[in-house]
Parts: sequence; structure tokens; C-alpha cells
Amino acid sequence: MSGAAHTRTRTSNQLRMNTHHPRNPMYSSTAYSTVLPADAPQFFAGLKTREYREHRSSNHSHTSIRSIAWNILGNRIACGLTDKMVRVWNPEKPEIRNSTELKGHTMGVDRVAWDPTHADKLVSCGGDGMVRFWDYRSKQCLAITSTNGENISLAYHPEGSVVAVGTKDDKIHFIDPRNTSQILKTHKEGTQTNQLIFSHIGDTLLLTTGQGHVVLRDWPSLEHVYTVEAHSSGAFCLELDPRGSTLAVGGSDAVVSIWDTKEWICQRTLRNMESPIRNLSYSFDGAYICAGSDEPGAVNIDIANLDTGETVHTIPTNHPVPNVAWHPSKYWLAYSGDPLGLKIVGAGGP
Repeated sequence: MSGAAHTRTRTSNQLRMNTHHPRNPMYSSTAYSTVLPADAPQFFAGLKTREYREHRSSNHSHTSIRSIAWNILGNRIACGLTDKMVRVWNPEKPEIRNSTELKGHTMGVDRVAWDPTHADKLVSCGGDGMVRFWDYRSKQCLAITSTNGENISLAYHPEGSVVAVGTKDDKIHFIDPRNTSQILKTHKEGTQTNQLIFSHIGDTLLLTTGQGHVVLRDWPSLEHVYTVEAHSSGAFCLELDPRGSTLAVGGSDAVVSIWDTKEWICQRTLRNMESPIRNLSYSFDGAYICAGSDEPGAVNIDIANLDTGETVHTIPTNHPVPNVAWHPSKYWLAYSGDPLGLKIVGAGGP
């Protein structure tokens, strides 16, 4: 692995991502202090899991969760479902009658994302080509924008001013949530594009590609800034830690690479998994990371310490775990893959 640059258009200092993730002042990120690696095995082993069931066990129909996302306050979590809807849960109330159903998609919902500036608003997209904006309190779709493509990736700008939607034909559409009647602009990548995110300060768009690269583009010009040759085969997912000092990249080679965003040097690789990495998540303090895969046989969730790369705890499962998502201010870990529905480690108490 190497961090070679191609057509760099900013100085090294301008490439730095290590700016804190913008936080809503309505909540504090000090619900937990950082758990030291020496204490982590006992701490995580003591957390209890709460289930959020989509169906009763006697119901043989199967609804699969394609994506999960916490809102900025951590008091709601949304699931994009194969049965054409979004379900919003209150993590304190696991009964399905207390959840909120957002209906309107005509195909499965592949991606959900919350407005980073408003704890009650979110956006969803899927194979029907529609991007739907919601206020979950009213259960109403506020607006709809069509990309005329199969939507596979979704990201909010940290200021909430733009939503980026990637389609299967490697186009990226940018939508202004305040004016959804038309697409703001469309960019065509020259290679297979998988996931996309904005930097924490919103001046850079980061993309994973089928060539194993991470491409950095300036926002809003979309000019090429830097290319990180992260993996030798396809790169599927990526996430910046809350401080923006490291970038995690998951690939088809079953490896998670951790990159320093100041010098773009690979700090370490996590190689505990045996299947392609489809999803990544950092804990709220950036101290721990875990990954998910949807491949058959890809069971269990390994929680690794970011500084050492060592696994501090393994959450046992008997199924693949395609989605993992840490709570924004607590050591709660939500994950999907269980046929019965969502699970949140930590929500059941210490």
C-alpha cells in the first residue's frame, strides 16, 4: 500500500483533514470518558445488547436492513429496509409500536443519512432513483428529487447545505435540501465509485473506487486534489475519525487500512476479517473502530483499538454483519444482520 499523489492542487498543509467533526451544541460528547485499552475488554464485555425486532419470531417473512444511521443527538436511529421504507427507532423504546415508519420508496432503501444540523430531518435513497427528504416527527416526505439512476451512496455536507448522491453509473449528483426541484450539479467519475463522504469542514469530497484508491476532490469545484492508493483491489468504504486525523478504508481484500491525514501515510492495517469490508465505524472518541461485511460466513464483530490495531473485544454473532454504527457520544454500537432486526450493544445497560 502507498499514498502516492497524482495531480496535487493544494499544499500539504491544505490537505490536512484533522479538524474536529462539527458538533451540535445541544449535546455533549462527554457521556463517557475514553476507556483505556487495558480496561476495554472488561468494559465492552459488560455491555448488554438490546434488540429492535422487525418481526415476531413466528413471522417467517424477512426484512433486511441495508443501512443504519444515528442522528446527531443519538436519540434516534434510522434503518433503510428492503421492504421499501425507512424505520426510525428510539433506542430507549425497543418495541416496534414505538418506531416510526417512513413510506414512499418503490424499491428497497439502500442509504439513509441524517441532517447534521437538525436532529429530526433525514434523507434516504435507493434503487428507485428517488432521493427523499423527511421530517420523521410528521412522517411526511418533505421533498423528492430524482437522479434517474440507481442510488448506491449518500452523504450530507457538514453544514447541511448539500446532499451528495452516488449512482451505480458512477455519477455523483449534488442536491440543495432547500431547493430540491432540480439537481445542483452532476459529476461523472472516470472509474467505479463506491462510497463517498465529505471532510469534517466540508471543503473536500472523498471517494472510494474499484481500483482500490481514495480520490480527494475539492468542494465545490470538484477539482482533483489527491489520490491515495489505499488497497490493491477494490476499496468499498471509508470513514474519518471524529478528529479528522485518520481515515479508515475498507476493501475487497478484507483489510482495513488506517491513514494519517496529515502526511497520507498508512499507519497500520487491520487484518482480522476474512471477507470484503462493506462498512466501517469509529467510536465517538476515535479510540476504537470496527468493521462489517455482508459475505456469508463473516460472523462476529471485532472492536479494535485504533492506536495499537489490536482487538480488545469480540461481539459474537451467528450471521454476517453488513452494517455497524457507533453512537455519536456513547460506547453504544448498533449493527444489522440478525434476521429479527437491529441490535444495539450498550443500550441494554452496563
